[in-house]
Amino acid sequence: MMKLYMAVCASLLSYSLAIAIDKSWWLTETYEASELQIQGIPIANIDSAWVAASVLRRDSLSSGAQIYLDSHEWTRGWSFSLKDDFNKDGFKDRAVVGVYRDKTGAAGTFILILTHKKNGWGKAFLATEKDEPGFSMIKNEGQGLILWTHCFECDTVAEIHWDGKSYKAEYSSAGD
Repeated sequence: MMKLYMAVCASLLSYSLAIAIDKSWWLTETYEASELQIQGIPIANIDSAWVAASVLRRDSLSSGAQIYLDSHEWTRGWSFSLKDDFNKDGFKDRAVVGVYRDKTGAAGTFILILTHKKNGWGKAFLATEKDEPGFSMIKNEGQGLILWTHCFECDTVAEIHWDGKSYKAEYSSAGD
C-alpha cells in the first residue's frame, strides 16, 4: 500500500510541476554556447565568425521543460537532431539545432545540416537567428522537408527544404 501511495504522490508531483512551469518556457530559457566543434567539425569551419556553439539536447533543458515536452502530445516528433537523406543524394544527412556565440559577443540559434561523404561530415546548410541563445527544435516532415521552430504556441516556423541544388529556408505562418 505504501508503494502505491508513493507512486501516486510522485505522479501528482510530476503533473503539478508540469502545470506550474511557465507555459512559455521556450521563450525564456537560454543556453550556453561552449563547444569548439560540432560532429567533429571545428566551429570556424561552420561559421568563421563563431567562437563557440552547442547543439541542444534534452539534457540542455530545465527539468520543468523536459516534463512539459513529455506531457504534451503535440510535441511528439519534434527533436534536437534528425538523421535522414534529406536531399536524396544517397549520403547520410544529419540536422541539428543549437546556440552559438560569435567574436563580437552576439549570440543566437542555428540549424545546421551536415552531410556524410567519404571524408566525413561536412556542412551542407546553416541558418541562424541572431537573438537570445534560446530554445529551438526541428521536425522531419518527410519528402526532404524539415520544420524549425522556437515556439510551440506561435504560428511561425521555418521550412527548410532541398530545391534540387541547395537547401532553402522559408519562413511561414499558419495564418498565411
